[in-house]
Amino acid sequence: FKSLTLNLITKMKNSKSGLLFVCIYLLFLTACSPTDSTLIISEFKNPSTEYRPLALWSWMNGYVDTAKLVYELEEMKAKGMRGAIIWDLGAISDPENMIPAGPPFLGPKSLEYISLAMKKGDELGLDIGMAVSSSWNAGGEWIDPEDASKQVLLTSQVIKGSGKIEVQITAPEGRRGPIEHYSLISSVAMPYSESKLMDEAIERAVILDMFTTNNDLIKWDCPEGEWEIFSFFSCNTMQPLVIPSPNSKGLLIDHLSHAATKNHFDSLLSRLPNFLLEEKLIKFMEIDSYEVNPMKDWSPELVSE
Repeated sequence: FKSLTLNLITKMKNSKSGLLFVCIYLLFLTACSPTDSTLIISEFKNPSTEYRPLALWSWMNGYVDTAKLVYELEEMKAKGMRGAIIWDLGAISDPENMIPAGPPFLGPKSLEYISLAMKKGDELGLDIGMAVSSSWNAGGEWIDPEDASKQVLLTSQVIKGSGKIEVQITAPEGRRGPIEHYSLISSVAMPYSESKLMDEAIERAVILDMFTTNNDLIKWDCPEGEWEIFSFFSCNTMQPLVIPSPNSKGLLIDHLSHAATKNHFDSLLSRLPNFLLEEKLIKFMEIDSYEVNPMKDWSPELVSE
């Protein structure tokens, strides 16, 4: 290999393109060369805990058999695993109702099971973590509409004007009908265009916020002509957890909001027994997935950002 490299350098060093090739080639070799080429066989056969595999430990329907819980942890240790991530969720398909319904996620009994798993895992030298909700996404019964998932919707109406007018803003509707929780972001008037091409109309656009009262009524001295008023709304999707265990429920968080995310984790951590945090028995937390209904994602925090 060394003689091949030297031959290449010798043949190509006399030309500019050859010299460039040699430089790139040497950089490539340097980048690909391991900093320590010595493989320690003992470390490969018996890797430290952090390099061992984890299990996504499904607690289907939130149901736990404590004897089986201990047995499964002992088997994880015996098979050389690192540990597991506790995942409370509902059964996607259980037509014969084979899996009993367990307690609500983070309720007293659920916390008893989680504590047992954490303590036993620590005794065995396993790393045990947990998902931050029952199923996915992040959320729970502690999430109120203010912190829940949001989208942008708009309504529009065409008016003919010349002079003072009053326009009642049309409330938004989603895919499933009227929206229960929403707030007006802004209203904009633009010269009406049947083609909906707005390139020229943008220059004449009028932001109507200063003419809007109670977030639902526009009082405006309208220029002559035909205008289309667009009203943009921040709307709760009210999307719930996707497949929670039968006795668990709650809304998804506003995943674009720092405040909503913090409130979610603060609420979750406040429910856990103090010793799990003080003794650092929870090694990590996991958000299983980010899956929301088709929509135009929104958070009120985006306005300030």
